[in-house]
Amino acid sequence: MTITWDSQFDLHSTYGIISTRICEELLKLGVDVRILPWPESTFISPALQRIADKPPKGIRIRMSGIDSISNNDHYSFIPDYVPSFQSPIFDKDIAMLNGANKLIIPSQYQKAAFDSLSLKSCVVPRGSDFKPIRRKKNSLYTFLFIGYLSEYKGIHYLAEAFRKAFTSNDKVRLILKGNSMKTHSDQMTNNELKAIFGQSYQQVKVIRENWNCNELKKLYAKSNCFVSPHCTLGMFGTRVALDARKTGLPLIAPRLGDVQLWGDSRYLVDYKLRDDGIEPNIKEFALNMKKCYDNYEISFPLDSYSWTWTEAANKFLKILYEDFNLGR
Repeated sequence: MTITWDSQFDLHSTYGIISTRICEELLKLGVDVRILPWPESTFISPALQRIADKPPKGIRIRMSGIDSISNNDHYSFIPDYVPSFQSPIFDKDIAMLNGANKLIIPSQYQKAAFDSLSLKSCVVPRGSDFKPIRRKKNSLYTFLFIGYLSEYKGIHYLAEAFRKAFTSNDKVRLILKGNSMKTHSDQMTNNELKAIFGQSYQQVKVIRENWNCNELKKLYAKSNCFVSPHCTLGMFGTRVALDARKTGLPLIAPRLGDVQLWGDSRYLVDYKLRDDGIEPNIKEFALNMKKCYDNYEISFPLDSYSWTWTEAANKFLKILYEDFNLGR
């Protein structure tokens, strides 16, 4: 079987991580994988060096936003979009989604929304490279934000909550793990971050390097709690929620989307819908940060949810064999 995978390839973006890890596992399962890396790809796995022919051969898969769906592809992989929350452009979105041959999505939460609109979709849960981490009590209670350091990721809401929750006397630290400015030039500069955090910026550590999985594991081991104030519609913190579930870190986030399924529900907060996204309840977010700090919350019981990338690739391969009537 030959497949062509059209996507961004790196190990820090949602599209890049899913594409890289599933394609690596498909190769191990004997699939002939060819890739069409997007120009913004910053890292291509040594295993994925076979560039697709033009025109592409075999089964075509594309990682898609709703603005890039094409019926030329056999599958459109939609990692972070739930149509029921996109009322301002709802009809346009549905028309685009209907243009796909088949939609691949990572969660049952998304599928419920897609099913209600009679959209053809199937679930391939994303995997995780992380396992429960045993952590010791640190001298500083460490909150961890993972994502682009931009307003659409809710950094300004996080800054407001952090200022409300803590004083300079509190033994607390907030790590903002972004990406290099070269990768995403719309990220806030250090001076812009200083402006929104004010005096609290002294308790903030900013990391802009693009890290691999092993480096992230070390960072997770030094952290005590994930914070995810995502304020854009369609971006439901799936990756952070899953990493929190797999590592045992508590998670403070809006009560929205997959976070409700994979996150620690004790610290989810209410939110307001806005034209350009969502606004988490800042007061509740700050109270939950203070609660975790006061109780020195380190971990919570893990449930039985456990998907590896090998399992995710096998699930996807099963869909391919069923759809194309291929024998295994």
